[in-house]
Amino acid sequence: MIFPFGIEKEAEIYCTSTKVALKSQERNIEPQIAGMANNLIVKGVVNFPYSTILQFMVTWTEQAVRANGWNIQDEDGASWWIGLYAQSYIRAMNNNEHSFDEIFKAVFIKYFKDKQ
Repeated sequence: MIFPFGIEKEAEIYCTSTKVALKSQERNIEPQIAGMANNLIVKGVVNFPYSTILQFMVTWTEQAVRANGWNIQDEDGASWWIGLYAQSYIRAMNNNEHSFDEIFKAVFIKYFKDKQ
C-alpha cells in the first residue's frame, strides 16, 4: 500500500471519517458494539496488555474484512471494523484511558504496515 501523505496522515483522515460513519449509524450498530464489548469482557480480553489487544484488533479486522469478501487492503472496510473494535474496547474497559483516536490510529497503522 502506498500512502501519498504518509500512513500517519492517512490514519488521521480515516479516523475522522470513521467517527462520522459510526455516528451516523449509531442506532443501527449500538447492539453490535454492546455485544462485542460484552464478548471482550466475558472472554477476559480486557485483562490482556494494551499492546496485545491492539494486535488482536489487527487480526480481527483482517478476518472481518475477508469474511465480508472485501480486499484486505480496502481502507474503507478495514476502517469500519477498526472503528467497531475500538468502540467496543472503550465500552468494555469503561474508562477513558485510551481514546478512540489513539486506538484507531494505532490499529490502522499496524494493520496497513503489515500489508505493505
